Amino acid sequence: MAGGKLSPRQKMIGMMYLVLTALLALNVSKEIINAFVTVNDSLEASNTNTTSRNERIYADFQKAMQNDPTKVGPFNTKAQSSKKLSAEMITYIDNLKKDITVKVEGLEANAAVPAPRDIARKDDYDIPTNILCGDKADGRGHKATEFKEKINKFKADILKPLSPSDQKLFAPRLDQLLNTKDPDPKLVQDNKATWEMATFYHNPVVATIALLTKFQGDVRNVESEIVNHLYTSIDAGSFKFDNLEARVIAPTSYVLTGQEYKADVFLAAYSSTSNPEISVGGASIPVEGGLGKYSTRPGSEGLKNGVVLLKLKIPLQIK
Repeated sequence: MAGGKLSPRQKMIGMMYLVLTALLALNVSKEIINAFVTVNDSLEASNTNTTSRNERIYADFQKAMQNDPTKVGPFNTKAQSSKKLSAEMITYIDNLKKDITVKVEGLEANAAVPAPRDIARKDDYDIPTNILCGDKADGRGHKATEFKEKINKFKADILKPLSPSDQKLFAPRLDQLLNTKDPDPKLVQDNKATWEMATFYHNPVVATIALLTKFQGDVRNVESEIVNHLYTSIDAGSFKFDNLEARVIAPTSYVLTGQEYKADVFLAAYSSTSNPEISVGGASIPVEGGLGKYSTRPGSEGLKNGVVLLKLKIPLQIK
């Protein structure tokens, strides 16, 4: 799968988040709280890079559309659908981060929302927990549940335009990156038996924001993998030519004095790296550098019926 693996930087950031979350259960110090700010900054930078990479792919799609809109159009339509769904999900998460920050800081409705680094009450976990999980033991029925439903809808909607084979290819990847399943009952700790509680319960506001930023990165990575796959699929079934040669084909190989000579002159394209199977009259002939080498010495009667039959069999990868 194109782009299916996370970069070492993304893996490192994910590991840092897990370590810091574990430390929270032991002792919430100023250093740990501020470390989440650093993690969030790294996640934001990584998300910006992924967004820029995606924009380059969309620019490539537009160039391809100018050259062959009929061929590229269906793939571009699917890519634009992925872009729209991802943008909507990113906006939803952005608004959720802002709502939490506003309530933690007690800001007015139209007040400027501070960056995580500038939040005064970085260690507040009561308000984020109340917004996302409420006061129920399972944490369901509040913003965390709404968020989970949004994620599940995003995963279903972004797969819809894809072919059945592509859906089968990407569904496990989406479930891996955007996992919304409840924890394994055998691994439940501190009665956090639901996805909502295991993900958001009792996290300081900066940890919650860093986690939401991570989800944004996962959405961007899903988008990146799908549009990359769509772009490379445009020519997946095309035969690639790497050589051009002039060729002359005439109705006859000889001409009498005063007789008009006619011939077709054109450029022939062929691949020097993919040898086709070529047969003449049912018999295979040798192929070198993509060109069939045919020779014969017909008798006085010539070839049967005066016709040479060519059958080309070129292996193609068709999706």
